[in-house]
Amino acid sequence: MASEPTEESGGVQDPYSDASAKYGPLKLPELQNVDLSKMYGGAAQGKEPEYLDYNIKGRGFWERMPYNAGALYITGILGGGAAGVREGFAKAPNRRSRVLLNSIMNHAGKKGSFYGNTFAVLATYYTCAETLLDHFEVDQMGPVQQAGLGEIINPLLAGASTGLLYKSSAGPRLALMASVAGLGAVGVAYAVDKTSASVLGQGIIF
Repeated sequence: MASEPTEESGGVQDPYSDASAKYGPLKLPELQNVDLSKMYGGAAQGKEPEYLDYNIKGRGFWERMPYNAGALYITGILGGGAAGVREGFAKAPNRRSRVLLNSIMNHAGKKGSFYGNTFAVLATYYTCAETLLDHFEVDQMGPVQQAGLGEIINPLLAGASTGLLYKSSAGPRLALMASVAGLGAVGVAYAVDKTSASVLGQGIIF
């Protein structure tokens, strides 16, 4: 039978010393016999800690490419689909519900798939170009750093080269115009990213 609570234990049985408790007195392990090197690895032996691999430039190619292609594909599908709905409604032969719905579906599917595929291809071009520029550390070159363009130079050049490559078969004039358009698109995206960073605390694009 367990002993009655005592004044020394504050009216509650003390599990550390009550020999009549159900499982006997509580015994703590001898901590002086614990080998800390097994608990903390090399830290207790004076070795340097091992750090996980970290890419200071952010996600690597195989993380960025599916993300960029997927995000722009969905954007193209939605934007092209919306434009197709408008076009299908305007070009319907008549306003009968079945004919109108068929026209809207046809144009939305056509426009959505076209822009989705186009944007995904552009995203793939862009990611490859940016990864190549990161590999050669163009943003770390002296003139780029002196001009204060280290943060944006690689995305700008990647956007310009994407437009140039995409329209390279259409002649030099159109290829150059596409290159300027790609440069401008990245510049606008960078401005939007900086604005979101100041409002939300973090960028939403880069």
